Amino acid sequence: MVRRALILCLLISALCGCQGGDVAAPAGDSTVQEKAYTVGEPITNDKRDVKDTNEIALVVRHGAPITIYSNHESAFQRFHDTKTVGFESDDLPPHFQPPYSAKTWEEDSLHLGFGEILYNGELVAAIYEEDKANQSRLDGLIRDHQDQVGDLKDTYIDGQHVKYWFWEKDSRRLMICAFPTGRDEIRITVAMGDDVVMDGLGMSIARAHKDQADIDKSYFRTKGLAVPG
Repeated sequence: MVRRALILCLLISALCGCQGGDVAAPAGDSTVQEKAYTVGEPITNDKRDVKDTNEIALVVRHGAPITIYSNHESAFQRFHDTKTVGFESDDLPPHFQPPYSAKTWEEDSLHLGFGEILYNGELVAAIYEEDKANQSRLDGLIRDHQDQVGDLKDTYIDGQHVKYWFWEKDSRRLMICAFPTGRDEIRITVAMGDDVVMDGLGMSIARAHKDQADIDKSYFRTKGLAVPG
């Protein structure tokens, strides 16, 4: 399977921005702290109705928005097509231990993947990725999610080579990450979840700022250019 890295990069290797990498512990940068770090329990304990807008949710395919405590089986089946060649895994990302569990599905022909993080069998994070999207698709996803969250203002991180949009409400977080991978192709990651879980996956504003800066610096170094600043 050539493209297993799509969602496995997100959940098995854990997401670092939308590039993949090691998840940093929330406090401190030492290697010891990072290796010892274990993701704590989710802090979201209320089950909200997301039939209306103004709630953090994933809206990437037909059907009801997917949010924390949505029915994880029906959400997964929306993306899992047994007639399509793909790859399924239940491996947990680093730093996550039971009662956390994970399910991922990647469709080779459609260049997309979907993953879920569960806690005691309840959905606490969902991640969707397309690795051959275009600008029109990105614009549509941003518009759809802004419509979903209503008046919530986004936090926009504009790097030269990676861009992020975050929306936060109470203990819930939504992230869109866009990373150009080739001519007119963009890898788009859309994720929503409990703050603790999203932090554990490296999907936070603080981590995005760091990753954006690191990616930009790497680009200049590979081109043999002086790193700005």
